[in-house]
Amino acid sequence: MDPAFMLSSIKPVSLGKSFTGAALSCPRTLPRALWTMEKYSLDKYTKMSTPPESPPPGPSKPSAQWVSFTDSLKEKFSPFRGKSTKVMANYSQSALTVSSTPFFLIQGKVSTMPPFKGDPDTTINRNYMQDADRYMAQCITMQYKMTAAPLGVYNVQCTEGTIRGQAEDARNLALSTSFRMKQRTVSQKFADYTETRRKALIGAHGCTYEEKLLAKFPISARAYVRSGAEAKSTCTRYANGATAAEKYMAACVDKQSMSRLVPTGVYGVTCNDGNTKQVAEYKRVQALAAKFRANQQPSLVKESIKFESAKYARDYFGHLCSYEESLFNSFPAVAASMRPSISY
Repeated sequence: MDPAFMLSSIKPVSLGKSFTGAALSCPRTLPRALWTMEKYSLDKYTKMSTPPESPPPGPSKPSAQWVSFTDSLKEKFSPFRGKSTKVMANYSQSALTVSSTPFFLIQGKVSTMPPFKGDPDTTINRNYMQDADRYMAQCITMQYKMTAAPLGVYNVQCTEGTIRGQAEDARNLALSTSFRMKQRTVSQKFADYTETRRKALIGAHGCTYEEKLLAKFPISARAYVRSGAEAKSTCTRYANGATAAEKYMAACVDKQSMSRLVPTGVYGVTCNDGNTKQVAEYKRVQALAAKFRANQQPSLVKESIKFESAKYARDYFGHLCSYEESLFNSFPAVAASMRPSISY
């Protein structure tokens, strides 16, 4: 229909008797540009499909360690820093240095050193003293080996495997264990250090000279405790309960010790029975073989092991409790299961 005809036929509309409104405005003619296909152009989708331009790369951000380091410098050398409210200890560094004890070194290292750094063996302030400490530890280990095998012939206790090649696996395991012990945190290292030194002082039999040496040389103290316990066979590997009740009590003590060593249920780097496949199974068979060989020893050796196990438990874990001491004396397997809470 012709648009001109439609526009001419529109009439004014009356809204009633009381009010007469003005005529409605007529619709305007559409612009000619909208009658074409320009309004259906796809140019608007072109920008949508084009990826936006990435901004130019800015300056690199400093690492978190560098930011922490610079913040510590700002805090340390800030002119507006207030007076420190920390209470200083009532001992001097010179007094501790003169006493030749690594106590003041421990106080600084435990709180400031990051994990996996530092070692209690380095608390001695002179390098040649560390070499002397290692030499003394080797001498202590050699003396206890001579005690375990006085005739120079290893007994059934000193067997590192049951089949060919397990002796080499035992050597590799000892090397890997020594490496894993260095991966502990600083707090774990110094906790083991103080606990080992405490046990070494207990085993010094009240000798002032031995106590000074063991307190000053941590490697020697570790060798003193570990080698002494191994030479006397005060270990769960050589403890066999005589009755079902004794075996059950020893198993319960062993379970509690493992729960204390691994409170979260996840074994750490020190709880590793092997570094290749099937080594863990070999270690399990080796532990069973050690128990079997312990039963093959003479009666005198068995009674000596029972006596030393009870004495070891009374000295280190009895806490002067008569009830616990009576249990250790009555059940040697339970006494041998009282493993220390440290990883020497």
